[in-house]
Amino acid sequence: GKSQKVNRDLCRDLGIQPFFLDGELIYLARDAVLLDEAVTLVRGDTLLSVEELPLGRYQAVSLLDHRFRPGRQVNLREASGKPIGAGTFRLDEATISANAGGDAFHAVLSLRPTVKT
Repeated sequence: GKSQKVNRDLCRDLGIQPFFLDGELIYLARDAVLLDEAVTLVRGDTLLSVEELPLGRYQAVSLLDHRFRPGRQVNLREASGKPIGAGTFRLDEATISANAGGDAFHAVLSLRPTVKT
């Protein structure tokens, strides 16, 4: 209706783009880059284990990183810097595990190969 047109015009005039993230309305500069930097996991450092699955997919166990969310790009690397598998993956699912016994927080990541954008 009329309020949508006014909001659209106002956002255009201010050079901002509204969108929803986790149920919250967010405004971002229209010319801002919307792709976050990939999370890089290194075997023996932040990457605890990795298992190759069919179709080039991988399941990885890593230390918890606050940037894990579905859709985020993840780079898997050996300690030498060599890519693991395709090297760059899209995070499909993250399962967080922890306990009150003082163990480190871990994330189990379901990854599919992708090209870097």
